[in-house]
Amino acid sequence: MDAYGGGWTVIQHRNRGYTAVNFNTTWNEYKRGFGNVGGNYWLGNDAIHRLTTKYNNSLYIRLRNTQNVSFEVQYSVFSISNETDGYRLSLGEKTGTIGDAFRSHLIISYPFYTFDNDNSCGCAFSRKSGWWYQCCNLVNLNAPFFEQHVDPVWNGYISSGNNLFLSQMLIRRKL
Repeated sequence: MDAYGGGWTVIQHRNRGYTAVNFNTTWNEYKRGFGNVGGNYWLGNDAIHRLTTKYNNSLYIRLRNTQNVSFEVQYSVFSISNETDGYRLSLGEKTGTIGDAFRSHLIISYPFYTFDNDNSCGCAFSRKSGWWYQCCNLVNLNAPFFEQHVDPVWNGYISSGNNLFLSQMLIRRKL
């Protein structure tokens, strides 16, 4: 990935054209990672934790809706804690062309949930994906494609999986 000087590692990639990978999967699958780097993909929470706690990293998110309009946001710091702590989300300052849906719903410092490990008001089960939830959200980049959702993919910009074409989360070690 050559955006913003290159050197990015893909931790999540979703493309509407490769729907064979199901993001409504177990805690252990999210822990280990799943999918195909050439299609839809989750690196794995253990690997993300190791990459983001050994070094300081920034996060870059790219989104494209079904009308081919792109949005991006970058966070100065990104990390997740270890499994024992629930892979809690930590983010720094935001820049980019879209609002801060993570802070809008106060999910920074919240743990990651899946349908089989869900203490978030049942959100991972009802929203059909693993994600950082706080009694459901205004952001969920792992939301199923082709579905209308109560909660948006990214608040104010992509209202549901029906409108999502592409989602990417990338990290880069800060020098």
